Amino acid sequence: MAKALSVEKFQLRVIESINAFKYRWKNNPMGLWQDLTNMVYIIESAQLGCSMMGGDLMEHITRSEWLLFVLYTSESLSPLQIQKSLFLLSKDVSGISEKAFYQFEPYDYGPFDSDIYTESDRFEEEGLVSIDNPKERGMRRYRITKKGSEYIEPKINKLEPDDRKVLDDTVAFVKGQSFSSLVHSIYKRFPEFKENSVFSS
Repeated sequence: MAKALSVEKFQLRVIESINAFKYRWKNNPMGLWQDLTNMVYIIESAQLGCSMMGGDLMEHITRSEWLLFVLYTSESLSPLQIQKSLFLLSKDVSGISEKAFYQFEPYDYGPFDSDIYTESDRFEEEGLVSIDNPKERGMRRYRITKKGSEYIEPKINKLEPDDRKVLDDTVAFVKGQSFSSLVHSIYKRFPEFKENSVFSS
């Protein structure tokens, strides 16, 4: 069952989207279109909620919140693990609208959207995420901070049980794979994302 969203919370969601839009304008203008799409989706959901629930607004989980959900569920994640976790969630969580989610494209190691890194950088500036960037060889590691956990915990606890299980199972699956086995499993299930790949199994 969909949850009701108050007008005040809806206004907060719009403000969050506007702030993301401003950040994108400064740091990644190429991603502006997706922010506009996300804002339109929130407004459309609100209109649907008003018609279905007598003035209450239907709860909408933003793609940025799903990013924080993934980090909250794991101690730390590599760039590949974040990309693949969010990609699999976009396919396996029925409530996610791919139109308003990350727009994955075939890249070097399968489905990829640079907006995930842009939004992670924004969260780091806001103190919600920490990013370890090794000076020597090694992958970056993304972690949710205490502030980030306190911010996202009430939201993740409102997930439908089925969606929470998919989230937990997806992150556990991704964490349990090696780099090569994770990429291979994605290609096996979604062969269309093997295009442009530099990965050789």
